[in-house]
Amino acid sequence: MRDYQAQHISPERERAIARVSQLIGQYDRYEGGGENILCLFGSFHTAGVSVGAHNTTAHIADERRRMIASYNSGYGAWTMVPTWEEMQFDY
Repeated sequence: MRDYQAQHISPERERAIARVSQLIGQYDRYEGGGENILCLFGSFHTAGVSVGAHNTTAHIADERRRMIASYNSGYGAWTMVPTWEEMQFDY
């Protein structure tokens, strides 16, 4: 069942997370007070990234502008945000 969900229901988070992580890595030593970056890329994903001296955050949205993943350097890990379709499938 998980394979079906990954292929047909879930958004393609892994590739989007990899691309945004790469972008964050390019700015990980930013010395300013904070910088907002908006990155548009393939598969109609959008990402909002805020890089600061003490904290970095990122949010990835799908083609419908629904958040599907978020990152906070305070936690040091990505959080997967389930879509309505994924919650319905799990139910």
